[in-house]
Amino acid sequence: MKTVNLGAAFLLAPMLLCRLASYCLAGELDGPMGPWQEQDIGNTGASGTAAVSNAVFTISGSGADIWDPADAFHYVYQAWSGDGAMVLRILHVDETDTHARAGIMFRASIDPASPHAFVFYRAGEETGFEARLDSRHSAWVYASWVGTPYWLKLVRLENAFTAFDSPDGTNWNQIATTNVDMPTNILVGLAVTSHDYGTLCTASLDNLRLVSRPAAPSNVKALRAFDHIAVSWTRNSTNESGFRLEEFVDWGDTNYWIARDVGANVTNFEDSYVPAALVQIQATNLMGSAFSDTATVTDGLLDPIPPQWQRADVGGPIYPGGANFRDDEFRIVEAGSGIGGTFDQFHFVYQKLAGDGEIMGQYPGESLDYFASYDGKGGIMFRQSLDPAAPFIFYYISAGASGQGYEVRRSAGASAETNTISNYLWYYPVMWVRMTRTNNLFTLSIADNNYRWLTIASQHIEMQDPVYVGMAASAGVNYYLQQSSFPQIRFSGQHSAMKAVPMSTNLLGLFANGAIGQSYGLETSTNLRNWSLVAVSVANTNGTIAFTDANIASFRQKFYRTVLLK
Repeated sequence: MKTVNLGAAFLLAPMLLCRLASYCLAGELDGPMGPWQEQDIGNTGASGTAAVSNAVFTISGSGADIWDPADAFHYVYQAWSGDGAMVLRILHVDETDTHARAGIMFRASIDPASPHAFVFYRAGEETGFEARLDSRHSAWVYASWVGTPYWLKLVRLENAFTAFDSPDGTNWNQIATTNVDMPTNILVGLAVTSHDYGTLCTASLDNLRLVSRPAAPSNVKALRAFDHIAVSWTRNSTNESGFRLEEFVDWGDTNYWIARDVGANVTNFEDSYVPAALVQIQATNLMGSAFSDTATVTDGLLDPIPPQWQRADVGGPIYPGGANFRDDEFRIVEAGSGIGGTFDQFHFVYQKLAGDGEIMGQYPGESLDYFASYDGKGGIMFRQSLDPAAPFIFYYISAGASGQGYEVRRSAGASAETNTISNYLWYYPVMWVRMTRTNNLFTLSIADNNYRWLTIASQHIEMQDPVYVGMAASAGVNYYLQQSSFPQIRFSGQHSAMKAVPMSTNLLGLFANGAIGQSYGLETSTNLRNWSLVAVSVANTNGTIAFTDANIASFRQKFYRTVLLK
């Protein structure tokens, strides 16, 4: 009778079972982003191994193939839940066969027939991507003919799996993307097959990173200042390597997002002015988060316009315009289909005026965008109201080659007349433009830096007090924002002669016209040389400035004048 050593038999049993089963657990491996499990998947013909030293994985695997109907390879893996991405660098793959390969694999389970996604480098010096869509169907895509070292990346977003390769780990080429139906909880790791049953293929891999998808930012605010856009947000991620800020520019048929990459662990960013209407942000690492909600770029909070000025979109452009002010210069951001024809669409910065007055500025309305709309216009304007069909007179500088000119709409709803101004006048050393209202006679003049004024046109246009006077700008296309400059704007009401009305023995009422909402001072003198400020008043909604003087009886004669207060 033979004697059986049961202890030896029990020691050999796990190895025997490992060889007989279609897959078996070989052990646990410490390493970067670990710990890792390692084992042969399927019938490999030779037991695989894995080791880590100085963050370099050395994995040996056998197996006829990773393909239908069942896989055979060595797998180093860990459990994973949800979206994520892995990246590594392939240092070497033994050429046991040209189809021997190593790379990153995400799979549903350790079952050899499990659905999976696999981006790989094969010994034939080529990258590629394969996926088992279900137990019966696999897909395969070849990518780049390359040598080692070379980088691979695999990204999961729900059931969409996207494979990339790269020569440097920075500039990525997308190989392919496909949908594979997998549960939320999967396995992620490194796979090596020799494509030669019973022969081991050894691969070396390093620079492994494994990350979950970062959380999207929220509470995005985008404020336009005089010369930049200030963006802030709430950071909701803890594992981002940076943020990608995208600014939307609408050119009608050509819409695009301008991308800006900023560092990790920040919540604000300032960008030089771009004609953006919308902003969105995502957190990034090996993959991007969902984008934040889209924020509309808002004007008026940074570098606000002086309080005596108001602003409005006229005619309802798709994107709201805005205005900022700094160092004696206005900048207006505008969309709008244009100023002219029977209907206007533009952004207007204005004051109300009763009576006569004038506005002037230096190159008012010149576009600041090198890619401005050809049909864009900016300039100074008198108009009856904010109705888009209202009568107006408008001096403009065109963003296109048409130079400068003026437009007139003589009655509500009429078609505007356009008149060009000779381009040679553009070459004044410094060009000033002035528009004056005198009893509904509107006079347009220009001057050089020595204020040698040249009258360009005088037009009679019926308008009722109050009128609107200010700076107007339109991109000429309803969907696009551009920026126009208005340096050194000066506006004043040339109010009518003051009327004096006795109120009582020692009380005199004094009345004049001025710019609606503007502050004026009443000054008095007894000799027309020395003047004293005695009262302050604001022009009411009819443009009337009202003062009273209760100290007149003791003066033999007394003179009055109004002055505009800053």
